[in-house]
Amino acid sequence: MTQRGASRQEFLARVRAALSHPSATPAPPAVEDALLRLASPGEDLRARFELEATAVGMEVQRVGDPASAVAALLAEAGVSNVSLGIEDEDLRARVMRELDTGGVTLVDDPFEADAGVTDVHAALAETGTLVLHPGSRQSRRVSLAPLLHVVILPASRVLADMLDYLPRCAPDERGARILVTGPSKTADIEGELVCGVHGPGRVRILLAG
Repeated sequence: MTQRGASRQEFLARVRAALSHPSATPAPPAVEDALLRLASPGEDLRARFELEATAVGMEVQRVGDPASAVAALLAEAGVSNVSLGIEDEDLRARVMRELDTGGVTLVDDPFEADAGVTDVHAALAETGTLVLHPGSRQSRRVSLAPLLHVVILPASRVLADMLDYLPRCAPDERGARILVTGPSKTADIEGELVCGVHGPGRVRILLAG
């Protein structure tokens, strides 16, 4: 072996050795929980979520039966075409029965719908944020294309903040997460706020339980 070849092999050997024995990294400095978390897991998270969600322009309504509440809300809003993005199969079936009784037409293309109805993966009380995890029954467009987004939120899915949500995500869970903090908003150069330009102009949350 030539000297150049030997030097190359020695270099690669050192690299492999370094990769197989990484040096220990120092532990991150401790951070006071009170400084890191604005919402406490011990407080009334439903009340905190309702307060924060309302502050960013969403409408929260506490309901008993979410399926009948969806039908009543859509009838009140004059919705005739709706696109469903409900992952929970039992809840989806109940909502479909209520909508069929109310004469609302289900459409597959969210761009042809007056409203999109979804459930959620979680809600974060700290910022009033909804977390959607689109799957086989929930296209991302359902929460983005129609002008009205109706959200069914079980109270059990309201968490304090992202620190509580992330550990609940399984390592093998794939797909994007959609974080919704208020209706779609934009402002022109004069600072006039307009809702519903790039997405739903209204977000109605049915907080069940």
